[in-house]
Amino acid sequence: MCAVYSPRDPIQEFWQGKISLRALHALIVHMPPDNVFYRALVGSGWSETEWILHDLSDMLRDVQLTVSACAPFVEHPLEDEDIRPRLKPPAMLAEESTSVEPVDEQIQAQERAELLALVQPSGK
Repeated sequence: MCAVYSPRDPIQEFWQGKISLRALHALIVHMPPDNVFYRALVGSGWSETEWILHDLSDMLRDVQLTVSACAPFVEHPLEDEDIRPRLKPPAMLAEESTSVEPVDEQIQAQERAELLALVQPSGK
């Protein structure tokens, strides 16, 4: 809140009795939508504008697929992979990053040795 209402500190003013609880509530409710409080309440790193843009891009992607599938002059309709991949929300990306399988160390060591053999000059 200090970043939005600087140099004021509304919470300190509330505890000092300078503003009422209702005034503090009004200050919190009318903060910009991309503030820290809102992000903590919603639980993602995206603002409302970013969510709207994400939904619009998904809708346009679906329209493009529909038009290409229904057009009589298109010989090979576009597939889902032909159009740029869908953006995933931060919550889905966080879940996927925790479920990544560990890399087999033996395979990784073998690949590293093969790459180093290609890079290092042979001892002639």
